[in-house]
Amino acid sequence: MDIHRTFADVVVWEDGRLRHHGRVDMTRSGLEGFGRSLRRTDEIVVEATGNAMAVVSLAS
Repeated sequence: MDIHRTFADVVVWEDGRLRHHGRVDMTRSGLEGFGRSLRRTDEIVVEATGNAMAVVSLAS
């Protein structure tokens, strides 16, 4: 996740390929919706910026 003030760009690495997943709104509902799309085995890499803690706190 490349985090910006109002959105995050999401890129997925799967089966040895990168694909653009899209943008996620940096709102509670946007992040929760993205979280519901993940599988338990998925791993997320979050860019370390000011808004990173918002993502981490919702994921915990």
